[in-house]
Amino acid sequence: RTFTLKGIACKLNQEGVKQILDEAGLRGKFSFVYTPWIAARNSNLGYAFVRFRNDEFAEECRRLFHGRPFGPAAPDKLCDVSLAKNQNSAADILRQRRRKNRRQDPGIL
Repeated sequence: RTFTLKGIACKLNQEGVKQILDEAGLRGKFSFVYTPWIAARNSNLGYAFVRFRNDEFAEECRRLFHGRPFGPAAPDKLCDVSLAKNQNSAADILRQRRRKNRRQDPGIL
């Protein structure tokens, strides 16, 4: 199942989100992370999608992060961990971006 982590530190990129999840003991418990990024602002949109391998792992993430700062965020910026409204949205967005990038540069995977 895919969950949304809202209220994450805006400077975190995808690798930064993965690193925080791994360091919290969730390494291997998720299969996908997507953090929408705005290059012009050098910032994410304040949320990330994470697909967990099962509901237990998602609940573990919720216990670890819900209502707490995620990463180097301001102490009053708290993470909200919730089920993503569209379970395929993160994967679909990533596929669309890859297709668009391939059309612009065929050397991109």
